[in-house]
Amino acid sequence: WLAQDRHGRRHWVELNLTAVPIGRKRYLIATARDIQTRKEVESKADQSEAAIKALLQAFQDSALLLDPEGVVMAANEVAAKRLNHPLKGLIGQNIYDLLPPELARTRKAMADQVVKSGKVIRFEDSRFGTHFYHTVYPIFDHDGRVSQFGVYAMDITEEKKTRTELEQVKARLECLLDHSPSALYSCRHTEGCRMIYFSKNIINLTGFSNEEILSDPFFWFQR
Repeated sequence: WLAQDRHGRRHWVELNLTAVPIGRKRYLIATARDIQTRKEVESKADQSEAAIKALLQAFQDSALLLDPEGVVMAANEVAAKRLNHPLKGLIGQNIYDLLPPELARTRKAMADQVVKSGKVIRFEDSRFGTHFYHTVYPIFDHDGRVSQFGVYAMDITEEKKTRTELEQVKARLECLLDHSPSALYSCRHTEGCRMIYFSKNIINLTGFSNEEILSDPFFWFQR
């Protein structure tokens, strides 16, 4: 409890009472110990924990704090929702027990690399049709060992879909250009008209190879 000394200062004190029989009577022996320093440390730890929780909730994608074995120390609501768990029920669970076996193995392998190397790792994977871009950050203890690691998983499903669609459009466009009877090319005037694209028909018309055309920034000025 909070005790007050003669100078009006308040300190946290731990009181222990022990019953001791002496003769035919029982006496209570009280011992008091100043635990102000311990309380201050606990208060700072509580504040740090609250700050971590607030920070995790600020992320719009999954954010988790795990120990080296994969036990969830803290997480945000997005992560809990994606894992189909209430947030309170997620804390203390082993994250790998909540994933499909093969995915659990690959993610654990990545996390183990972070614990072993102490370096940040980034990788992509997918779960039930959703694509994720993961960043795993090591957190070190006072001895310089990785005691925890943070995981931020961004949903890149739409981005990946758009990228695939753009690649498909580019492939179709290149196919049309390559089969065009005309000689088509594109160059950068700011770089001496360096060629950045040309159709296959240019090779047939000029007799020069890809490497020869691309390596010479003045190709067209010399023809």
